[in-house]
Amino acid sequence: MGNRPLRLPTGPVGVLIGSHGYLGQEDREIGFRSYFRGKHSEFKVLEPVVCCDDPEVAYKETLAMLEGSQDLVGLYSAGGGNQGASRALEENFLSKKPAYVCHETHVAGAQRLDRRDRGFRRCS
Repeated sequence: MGNRPLRLPTGPVGVLIGSHGYLGQEDREIGFRSYFRGKHSEFKVLEPVVCCDDPEVAYKETLAMLEGSQDLVGLYSAGGGNQGASRALEENFLSKKPAYVCHETHVAGAQRLDRRDRGFRRCS
């Protein structure tokens, strides 16, 4: 993300992690929070939701986040389960899709992210 300005409306940003026991994912979450705290304090980074790196759990948890926060502007997936999270975002009928940041993009997810008409953007 560097020093580039964020082109998002301000609001809550959801976080998915596989487990609180995965130190690599904890480090990613800490770095993500630190970025927003230092450069974009107008955003509210929500508490992480555990998805056990399972696509079906990530799908259900992402839907729950979208239903619980209609003004969700972003979602960060620090671990696995990206197939489920991206599927939930694609199937959701919000007029504005939240920005989605993840690691290890899979083939189906890359195809979803490349469909600009559906509100997805790939960040490299």
